[in-house]
Amino acid sequence: MPCMCGDYCCPSCGPAQGNWRCPICNQWASGGCEHISTRTGDLKKKYRTQAEKLAREEAEAEAKYWEEMKKYEEKENG
Repeated sequence: MPCMCGDYCCPSCGPAQGNWRCPICNQWASGGCEHISTRTGDLKKKYRTQAEKLAREEAEAEAKYWEEMKKYEEKENG
């Protein structure tokens, strides 16, 4: 059975009442998210910038992981 609390920021009740989360910062639309409140083309620009930043950070973390794994394997095979 779905939640019936009626809270505007409840994960179940909020969307049923038209409230939704920002895909960029995951804040509720009713909470005054800066990404939602700007109704210009800035939203796409901010979203693209954020997505590029996250992709860059992920690639750097993956490269660091493989570098450390290589060092570990060299140490183990010594």
